[in-house]
Amino acid sequence: MLLRKTIDHLTLNTSASKLFPVRPTIFFEPETERCPVCTDRVKVLKTKPRELATLLIGDFVAWETKLHCPRCDLSFGSEQLSCLVPKGAKFGYDVLVYVGKAFFLRCRNAKEIATELKEKNIRICTSEVS
Repeated sequence: MLLRKTIDHLTLNTSASKLFPVRPTIFFEPETERCPVCTDRVKVLKTKPRELATLLIGDFVAWETKLHCPRCDLSFGSEQLSCLVPKGAKFGYDVLVYVGKAFFLRCRNAKEIATELKEKNIRICTSEVS
């Protein structure tokens, strides 16, 4: 009983909503400094914010820097960010898997899933879940 109470207390106090009460901003940059084709130095093409959500962090703002090789006309984004979230998407791969499992394995409806995700510090409406 005491062990269960301690585990519940630790789980509650280390949830994303407790760790990040204010939406954090995380910066993502490409891992390359030189073009892999011509080896010229790449230049900053643009930086832009994206409002994203993953199960580990909850809602956060990702500032992504994109680089560009003027000679080869190639662009480079952050590999780390692309491993977390699909291109153009708002929710991470882990959230997509969570929703799929909730629908098909646990037979939850969109409203129940949205409520569960809200508890994990992810704001999502039922239409986005669907």
